[in-house]
Amino acid sequence: MMRLRTLRYFAILAEELHYGRAARRLSITQPPLSASIKVLEEELGVQLFARTSREVHLTAAGEAYYAEVKKVLEGMVRAERAAKTADQGATGNLNIGFGASLIYRGILNIINEFSLKFPRVDVELIETPQLELLEKLQEKQLDVGFTNTPSIPDSLCSLPLPDDEFAVCLSIKHPLAYEAEIDIETLANEKFVMFDHDIGPLNYQTISSIFHQAGVHPRLAHRARGWLTMMAMVAGGCGLALLPLSMARVGMDGVRFVPLSRARTLAVAKMVWNPENCGALIESFTAFAGTMLSHMIGSEPAQASSLFLCGNEGKRIEDFHATLKLD
Repeated sequence: MMRLRTLRYFAILAEELHYGRAARRLSITQPPLSASIKVLEEELGVQLFARTSREVHLTAAGEAYYAEVKKVLEGMVRAERAAKTADQGATGNLNIGFGASLIYRGILNIINEFSLKFPRVDVELIETPQLELLEKLQEKQLDVGFTNTPSIPDSLCSLPLPDDEFAVCLSIKHPLAYEAEIDIETLANEKFVMFDHDIGPLNYQTISSIFHQAGVHPRLAHRARGWLTMMAMVAGGCGLALLPLSMARVGMDGVRFVPLSRARTLAVAKMVWNPENCGALIESFTAFAGTMLSHMIGSEPAQASSLFLCGNEGKRIEDFHATLKLD
């Protein structure tokens, strides 16, 4: 099995494209460098460099290999830094943005466990509107974010939170409140409390897509700015709502959550951070949280695939919005 040293030799040569310069950077002579590259090519069964008497350049296989090796070496640097930070006892401040409903998705457990392990780190939680949260991460005004925005910019990194799905939130006085599950098509004539499109366009679009896929045109009786407000309005008899099932953990009196029988849609949520704003402390947190999330996800039952809207499909959903009936 090849060693990291061999990968480093390869990466330096790929950058220099000159055996003499690469050897000087590595503080070795040319023969062991040439021998290491030859062994590496034999192990892989491909030619990584094309050599002539005048020049050295990467082959197509070499370019592809370099792109992946670079990630491995950068990952090892981050891992070493995170280990040293943990061993020395990390200190500093972490600003973590979050969407209000995500405190019911296990993020407080992650943050509390991290604080126990790193007691000298001051963690500040900042409730942040979802679109603003992504902007603040890109502008390096937040260190980490927890969001239920389904589409993350390419400039940011993310890890998924445990699966959640949308369910029908009903008043306990509703005739369907004690059903085991509900077919969304039976709710076509019901009044619904909906997310305000101007405040939460992505949440609005996700909920609208559930109705759209079922061929249901809901009666939108009221608009709200957050999940908790929607729940309170349902409890007060204002109508029904589609909410993430995790919101049932709020324990609000007067409402029940009933799963959908067919139109199951994942309520997406992710931990997000900016790789360009990734010092040792942020790396320690994302690594720690990533380990916890992997254990949390591993204990979760399989859920339906998430629904992502883009291109023509997104346009069809926008067209569908115009057909929604307002009471």
